[in-house]
Amino acid sequence: MDVRVEEYSGPHRDMYWSFREADDSVERLDAYIDLGRLWVARAMDGRVVGHLQAIPVGERDWEVTNTAVVEPQRRQGIGRALLDRAVDEARQAGVYRVILATGAADVGALRFYQRCGFRMTHVAQDVFTPANGYPAGLEVDGIPLLDQVWFERTL
Repeated sequence: MDVRVEEYSGPHRDMYWSFREADDSVERLDAYIDLGRLWVARAMDGRVVGHLQAIPVGERDWEVTNTAVVEPQRRQGIGRALLDRAVDEARQAGVYRVILATGAADVGALRFYQRCGFRMTHVAQDVFTPANGYPAGLEVDGIPLLDQVWFERTL
């Protein structure tokens, strides 16, 4: 699918529906949705079909805090286009590395981020629990979602 990736200039909360595609915790989402920079992928007809948010962490890092592509357009290169744009912008801004995390149960995401040049750094256990604002019993493809895998890409 042909898309154009552009920085989003409106309020991030306008894209709340897309953020919810990637985060099951309303509580956590509300804590970061207004921060950092936001890029959207638009289909040729102008519809938003994906987004990526990155937040500066310290002086030399950016964290990709949320990214999603709408279900019918997945596996068409849109996620990679969004991630490539954010990495390019980070490099231009003099950022040393980009970090991100995903659910350990999401095998597809683990493969995707490694194909995009990210390396695993560590696992945080029991992140996706009710104590952290997530509903009980989350699963990805039948695998219980509990732990979080962190990645980095040095620029």
